Amino acid sequence: MMKKGFITHRNCIHAMLLFCITWTMLSCSKDKDAPAPTTDPGYNSRIKFVLQDNFNFSVVNVCLMYAGLQDSLAAPGPFTFLAPNNNSWGNLGVGINVTVNTFLFISSQRMRNMMRYHTLYGSFSFRGLPVGTDTAYTTVSGGHLYVKKFVNVKDTVVTVNGVKVESLDNPASNGMVQGLTAVLNPEIYPTIAGFVHNEPNLTMFSAALQRSGLDTALLSGNDVYTVLAPSNKAFINSAGKFPGIDISSIDAILHAAPDKLAAILKYHMIKGRFYQGDLYRVTATAPGKSMIMLNNGKVAVNGNASAYNAISFLGRGNQGNAARIYTPAEYNPGFDYASITCGNGVLYETDAVLIP
Repeated sequence: MMKKGFITHRNCIHAMLLFCITWTMLSCSKDKDAPAPTTDPGYNSRIKFVLQDNFNFSVVNVCLMYAGLQDSLAAPGPFTFLAPNNNSWGNLGVGINVTVNTFLFISSQRMRNMMRYHTLYGSFSFRGLPVGTDTAYTTVSGGHLYVKKFVNVKDTVVTVNGVKVESLDNPASNGMVQGLTAVLNPEIYPTIAGFVHNEPNLTMFSAALQRSGLDTALLSGNDVYTVLAPSNKAFINSAGKFPGIDISSIDAILHAAPDKLAAILKYHMIKGRFYQGDLYRVTATAPGKSMIMLNNGKVAVNGNASAYNAISFLGRGNQGNAARIYTPAEYNPGFDYASITCGNGVLYETDAVLIP
């Protein structure tokens, strides 16, 4: 007879099986929402970790965290991420020692849109592009960015929306990281007219475009233009500067002769897509360092190419008082008023009206 409390070999096996089954069930229940472990031996060298390991990209790494996109760049991809270096954020008043709270001046959704605009589906080598490249790429956000490769004096340069790619082709196991020297303005509107009509600082320019008919005749189509758009304050300050026409108020603009208004506005437009670097480069050897505007008049381009938004535009009738990039009374580091990309061109908001 078996003594009470005595455990047989068979009972021991049954107990062990019961323990294993129970532990397996508990483990499955606990981990059912956890991501499946990756078997990719290169997982730790994906874009997410390349950015984390490079101090020069520490600020954009925090931006990705704030936008909730950091883990997206650890996905298989492939992706190409255009990473603004730390110095580029300094131009926007953002220091190197940042946390997610540093960026509370803009919404996380807006930051998300910015970071998605800096991301491409696919792994692209910019170093391998042929000289003369001028190509549009579709970003994860759906907007487009524009990559050029050219020779400037003796240097071969690659730019994205006019911004120099300083660190080319940093490899990751799920794509490529390209290091930029500035933060890109996301392309939000397919046309310049669409941007202008939705920008509170350009309501007078918008009214002038509509009165002249140029918003539909030119800036709503597929032809590409670069537009120097004077701010509302610039229009107000233009009182008395144009013989036979007043554009210093909305009411005056709505009663102005459309042909005279169109002549003034065409002096603020250039055929083609020109970012700041393009304007400096094209005018460096041009007579008077000037661009030919849509009305065939000339506007001189000056400033310091190595400084942030230091470009200026001088009209023939401006008597030495150049138009510069608009600076709002209340600084908004979340927006750059120069090199604003639209589907059919580039726009600059300026602080003065150009006088032919």
